[in-house]
Amino acid sequence: MGNFTFYNRCRPCGDYRAHEIITSLTILKEAFCCENFYDGNDNVLKITSGSLKEILEKENAKNPFPETGVGLHLFSIPPSKKDDSTLRFEIHTGTAPDSIFIDSLTVSIGNSLQETHLQYLVRFIEIFNPFESFIAEASNEKRLDSYMREQKIQVFGRPAIIRWWHFFDSKMVEMLGGIDYCLDAPAYRTEQLNQGILLVLCEGIFEPNDMEKLETQQRVMKYFNL
Repeated sequence: MGNFTFYNRCRPCGDYRAHEIITSLTILKEAFCCENFYDGNDNVLKITSGSLKEILEKENAKNPFPETGVGLHLFSIPPSKKDDSTLRFEIHTGTAPDSIFIDSLTVSIGNSLQETHLQYLVRFIEIFNPFESFIAEASNEKRLDSYMREQKIQVFGRPAIIRWWHFFDSKMVEMLGGIDYCLDAPAYRTEQLNQGILLVLCEGIFEPNDMEKLETQQRVMKYFNL
């Protein structure tokens, strides 16, 4: 089993997206059976858009560059008691539209990912409305040097690599060759979602050392000239 992280990237709009974030967190809470969300001081976060917006505004008031947005970390159990199964949620929001930065919501899942979670992640995309969303596996990211690849992409115009479970919005789909071209990619499954494309490389949970799945990944990346 791999070490998985769920990434979601949104184009900046100068808004805290409090309602979207709270609704999305509620979906994740249901998916991963979290009783509560905790901040870095072991405090339970009250799940309302008003309370979240208040927290973000207080944090951003300390930011010398408020146009870059504000970050918040949450945990599925009190972080003082965290273990290998603890989920960590990293939120970055409120970025100004003309900034080179983006809004994002990232969930560190570790080895707790199950196929039953995927239906919830589809609902998450429909609510959070990212331009790109994917499940990354740590050793696979390292093997393909995804970090350095992303440094060469201007403002996330194209994906750095194709991940096992990968969503692209309509603008990114056009950059990749258009809707029909994306739907014809040699992956296990491609389907339209939220005016974009969800691409799934293989059946079941991605195994980072499965040569057949790695070959499919390389084949799809070559198809998109990545």
